[in-house]
Amino acid sequence: MRDVEGIAEALRAGVPEILDGWRDARGSAVDEEFYPELVEGIGRILVVFTEFLQSPSPLEKFSREGATRALIGEISGRQREAGRDAVGVIEDYMALRRCVWRFVEERVDLSAFDGGEVS
Repeated sequence: MRDVEGIAEALRAGVPEILDGWRDARGSAVDEEFYPELVEGIGRILVVFTEFLQSPSPLEKFSREGATRALIGEISGRQREAGRDAVGVIEDYMALRRCVWRFVEERVDLSAFDGGEVS
């Protein structure tokens, strides 16, 4: 992968692998009744992230006309149903961030990109 587009495509293809890593990282959540819906929502967040990477718009202008906000609201509802407190919610997203970063690090020579592209 030599460009952001390639990274986005690899991430989209790697969603199942990233979710497996997230499940492992959040192992305490596996037995929860609402876990399958939560995993599905987290997978959809990953797809939104790839859409952002593929978008020509900068972060300030990237929009899905409220669909991302609605998705986050849906995931938050699942997290509440699963009994997550604020710390658990943060841990879910931190674990996801680490899994995405690990996935990219293993597949991309980041030294080939400038600092702006990496960030």
